[in-house]
Amino acid sequence: MLRVGFADAERSYADALCLALRSTTDLLGAGSATTTAGALQLTESGRLDVLAIGSRLRDDDGLACVESLRKRDLSCSVLLVTSLASADLWSRAAKAGCQGIVAKQSALVEVLDAIRAVGRGETIPLIDLREPRIALSNRQRQVLELMGQGCDPATIAERLFISIHTARGHVKTVMRQMGASTQLEAVTNALRLGYLAAPPVQPIPHRGHQNPETTHMG
Repeated sequence: MLRVGFADAERSYADALCLALRSTTDLLGAGSATTTAGALQLTESGRLDVLAIGSRLRDDDGLACVESLRKRDLSCSVLLVTSLASADLWSRAAKAGCQGIVAKQSALVEVLDAIRAVGRGETIPLIDLREPRIALSNRQRQVLELMGQGCDPATIAERLFISIHTARGHVKTVMRQMGASTQLEAVTNALRLGYLAAPPVQPIPHRGHQNPETTHMG
Protein backbone atom coordinates (compact mmCIF):
# COMPACT_ATOMS: atom_id res chain seq x y z
CA MET A 1 0.00 0.00 0.00
CA LEU A 2 1.31 3.44 -0.94
CA ARG A 3 1.38 6.05 1.81
CA VAL A 4 0.56 9.47 0.37
CA GLY A 5 1.02 12.95 1.80
CA PHE A 6 -0.48 16.16 0.41
CA ALA A 7 0.82 19.73 0.57
CA ASP A 8 -1.15 22.64 -0.84
CA ALA A 9 -2.00 26.24 0.05
CA GLU A 10 -5.66 25.19 0.31
CA ARG A 11 -5.97 22.81 3.23
CA SER A 12 -9.53 21.95 2.17
CA TYR A 13 -8.19 20.56 -1.11
CA ALA A 14 -5.40 18.55 0.51
CA ASP A 15 -7.72 17.18 3.19
CA ALA A 16 -10.36 16.28 0.59
CA LEU A 17 -7.80 14.19 -1.29
CA CYS A 18 -6.76 12.47 1.93
CA LEU A 19 -10.40 11.60 2.59
CA ALA A 20 -10.82 10.32 -0.96
CA LEU A 21 -8.04 7.78 -0.38
CA ARG A 22 -10.22 6.05 2.20
CA SER A 23 -12.31 4.63 -0.63
CA THR A 24 -9.25 2.94 -2.16
CA THR A 25 -7.55 -0.29 -1.14
CA ASP A 26 -4.03 0.56 -2.31
CA LEU A 27 -3.55 4.18 -1.18
CA LEU A 28 -3.34 5.48 2.38
CA GLY A 29 -3.46 9.14 3.39
CA ALA A 30 -0.47 9.92 5.63
CA GLY A 31 -1.30 13.56 6.31
CA SER A 32 -1.56 17.02 4.81
CA ALA A 33 0.31 20.31 5.11
CA THR A 34 -0.01 23.88 3.89
CA THR A 35 3.55 25.19 4.38
CA THR A 36 7.12 24.21 3.59
CA ALA A 37 7.73 23.38 7.25
CA GLY A 38 4.65 21.17 7.27
CA ALA A 39 5.75 19.38 4.09
CA LEU A 40 9.19 18.86 5.61
CA GLN A 41 7.66 17.31 8.72
CA LEU A 42 5.61 14.94 6.58
CA THR A 43 8.61 13.77 4.56
CA GLU A 44 11.01 13.53 7.49
CA SER A 45 8.67 11.11 9.21
CA GLY A 46 9.87 8.51 6.69
CA ARG A 47 6.30 7.34 6.23
CA LEU A 48 5.71 8.66 2.71
CA ASP A 49 5.93 6.86 -0.61
CA VAL A 50 4.45 9.77 -2.59
CA LEU A 51 4.17 13.49 -1.86
CA ALA A 52 1.51 15.26 -3.95
CA ILE A 53 2.28 18.97 -3.78
CA GLY A 54 0.51 22.02 -5.17
CA SER A 55 2.25 24.70 -7.18
CA ARG A 56 1.66 27.11 -4.30
CA LEU A 57 2.00 26.68 -0.56
CA ARG A 58 1.02 29.35 1.93
CA ASP A 59 4.61 30.46 2.44
CA ASP A 60 6.44 29.48 -0.74
CA ASP A 61 6.36 28.23 -4.31
CA GLY A 62 5.67 24.50 -4.51
CA LEU A 63 8.66 23.77 -6.74
CA ALA A 64 10.96 25.76 -4.45
CA CYS A 65 9.72 23.59 -1.61
CA VAL A 66 10.50 20.42 -3.60
CA GLU A 67 14.02 21.69 -4.30
CA SER A 68 14.53 22.29 -0.57
CA LEU A 69 13.25 18.82 0.25
CA ARG A 70 15.54 17.19 -2.33
CA LYS A 71 18.54 18.85 -0.69
CA ARG A 72 17.54 16.97 2.46
CA ASP A 73 17.68 13.63 0.60
CA LEU A 74 13.94 13.28 0.11
CA SER A 75 13.36 9.62 -0.69
CA CYS A 76 9.70 9.60 -1.73
CA SER A 77 8.35 10.30 -5.21
CA VAL A 78 6.83 13.73 -5.88
CA LEU A 79 3.76 14.57 -7.96
CA LEU A 80 3.09 18.22 -8.80
CA VAL A 81 -0.63 19.05 -8.80
CA THR A 82 -1.23 22.37 -10.53
CA SER A 83 -3.67 24.47 -12.51
CA LEU A 84 -0.93 26.71 -13.90
CA ALA A 85 -0.33 25.91 -17.57
CA SER A 86 2.97 27.07 -19.05
CA ALA A 87 5.35 25.76 -21.68
CA ASP A 88 8.28 25.31 -19.31
CA LEU A 89 6.36 23.99 -16.30
CA TRP A 90 7.24 20.34 -16.80
CA SER A 91 10.95 21.05 -17.32
CA ARG A 92 10.97 23.17 -14.15
CA ALA A 93 9.13 20.45 -12.24
CA ALA A 94 11.51 17.74 -13.45
CA LYS A 95 14.54 19.87 -12.60
CA ALA A 96 13.16 20.49 -9.12
CA GLY A 97 12.81 16.75 -8.58
CA CYS A 98 9.20 15.90 -9.47
CA GLN A 99 8.44 12.55 -11.10
CA GLY A 100 5.12 13.67 -12.52
CA ILE A 101 2.61 16.44 -13.01
CA VAL A 102 -1.18 16.40 -13.08
CA ALA A 103 -3.78 19.13 -13.52
CA LYS A 104 -5.91 20.14 -10.55
CA GLN A 105 -8.79 20.26 -13.01
CA SER A 106 -8.48 16.53 -13.62
CA ALA A 107 -11.13 14.14 -12.37
CA LEU A 108 -10.34 12.59 -9.00
CA VAL A 109 -9.73 9.17 -10.55
CA GLU A 110 -7.06 10.69 -12.81
CA VAL A 111 -5.28 12.31 -9.86
CA LEU A 112 -5.30 9.00 -7.97
CA ASP A 113 -3.99 7.15 -11.04
CA ALA A 114 -1.17 9.71 -11.32
CA ILE A 115 -0.28 9.09 -7.66
CA ARG A 116 -0.14 5.35 -8.31
CA ALA A 117 2.01 5.85 -11.40
CA VAL A 118 4.71 7.93 -9.69
CA GLY A 119 4.54 5.53 -6.76
CA ARG A 120 5.52 2.77 -9.21
CA GLY A 121 8.45 4.87 -10.38
CA GLU A 122 6.87 6.04 -13.63
CA THR A 123 7.30 9.55 -15.05
CA ILE A 124 4.21 11.55 -16.00
CA PRO A 125 4.94 14.47 -18.38
CA LEU A 126 2.83 17.55 -18.86
CA ILE A 127 0.24 16.94 -21.57
CA ASP A 128 -2.34 19.71 -21.42
CA LEU A 129 -3.51 21.63 -18.38
CA ARG A 130 -6.13 23.68 -20.16
CA GLU A 131 -9.70 23.00 -19.09
CA PRO A 132 -12.86 24.25 -20.81
CA ARG A 133 -15.18 26.31 -18.65
CA ILE A 134 -18.32 24.58 -17.44
CA ALA A 135 -21.69 26.23 -18.03
CA LEU A 136 -23.89 26.00 -14.93
CA SER A 137 -27.41 27.36 -14.67
CA ASN A 138 -28.37 29.55 -11.71
CA ARG A 139 -30.21 26.62 -10.13
CA GLN A 140 -27.23 24.32 -10.62
CA ARG A 141 -24.99 26.89 -8.95
CA GLN A 142 -27.38 27.02 -5.99
CA VAL A 143 -27.30 23.24 -5.75
CA LEU A 144 -23.50 23.19 -5.99
CA GLU A 145 -23.20 25.75 -3.19
CA LEU A 146 -25.41 23.61 -0.95
CA MET A 147 -23.40 20.52 -1.88
CA GLY A 148 -20.32 22.46 -0.79
CA GLN A 149 -22.00 22.96 2.59
CA GLY A 150 -22.40 19.20 2.92
CA CYS A 151 -26.13 19.09 2.16
CA ASP A 152 -27.68 15.88 0.87
CA PRO A 153 -30.45 15.88 -1.78
CA ALA A 154 -33.19 15.89 0.87
CA THR A 155 -31.75 18.99 2.53
CA ILE A 156 -31.20 20.65 -0.84
CA ALA A 157 -34.85 20.01 -1.73
CA GLU A 158 -35.96 21.58 1.55
CA ARG A 159 -33.70 24.62 1.19
CA LEU A 160 -34.71 25.33 -2.42
CA PHE A 161 -38.39 24.39 -2.03
CA ILE A 162 -38.23 21.73 -4.73
CA SER A 163 -39.10 18.04 -4.76
CA ILE A 164 -36.56 15.43 -3.69
CA HIS A 165 -36.75 13.95 -7.19
CA THR A 166 -35.84 17.32 -8.75
CA ALA A 167 -33.05 17.84 -6.22
CA ARG A 168 -31.54 14.46 -7.01
CA GLY A 169 -31.68 15.27 -10.71
CA HIS A 170 -29.83 18.56 -10.16
CA VAL A 171 -27.19 16.84 -8.00
CA LYS A 172 -26.58 14.22 -10.69
CA THR A 173 -26.30 16.93 -13.34
CA VAL A 174 -23.81 18.93 -11.29
CA MET A 175 -21.75 15.80 -10.61
CA ARG A 176 -21.67 15.03 -14.32
CA GLN A 177 -20.72 18.62 -15.17
CA MET A 178 -17.85 18.44 -12.67
CA GLY A 179 -16.66 15.10 -14.01
CA ALA A 180 -17.37 13.44 -10.67
CA SER A 181 -18.88 10.18 -9.49
CA THR A 182 -19.59 11.34 -5.92
CA GLN A 183 -20.71 14.57 -4.27
CA LEU A 184 -17.35 14.87 -2.50
CA GLU A 185 -15.50 14.61 -5.79
CA ALA A 186 -17.84 17.19 -7.37
CA VAL A 187 -17.18 19.65 -4.54
CA THR A 188 -13.42 19.01 -4.71
CA ASN A 189 -13.39 19.65 -8.47
CA ALA A 190 -15.56 22.75 -8.05
CA LEU A 191 -13.10 24.16 -5.50
CA ARG A 192 -10.18 23.58 -7.85
CA LEU A 193 -11.97 25.13 -10.82
CA GLY A 194 -13.12 28.18 -8.88
CA TYR A 195 -16.86 27.43 -8.90
CA LEU A 196 -16.85 27.30 -5.10
CA ALA A 197 -14.97 29.54 -2.70
CA ALA A 198 -12.73 27.72 -0.24
CA PRO A 199 -14.08 27.88 3.33
CA PRO A 200 -12.19 30.14 5.76
CA VAL A 201 -9.23 28.44 7.38
CA GLN A 202 -9.76 27.67 11.05
CA PRO A 203 -6.70 27.73 13.32
CA ILE A 204 -5.67 24.32 14.59
CA PRO A 205 -5.03 24.15 18.36
CA HIS A 206 -1.41 23.43 19.21
CA ARG A 207 -1.03 20.04 20.84
CA GLY A 208 2.27 19.01 22.30
CA HIS A 209 5.09 19.28 19.78
CA GLN A 210 3.00 18.65 16.67
CA ASN A 211 3.41 21.21 13.91
CA PRO A 212 0.08 23.11 13.76
CA GLU A 213 0.42 23.31 9.97
CA THR A 214 0.44 19.53 9.60
CA THR A 215 -2.31 16.97 10.10
CA HIS A 216 -1.85 13.23 10.07
CA MET A 217 -4.38 10.65 8.99
CA GLY A 218 -3.89 7.00 9.64
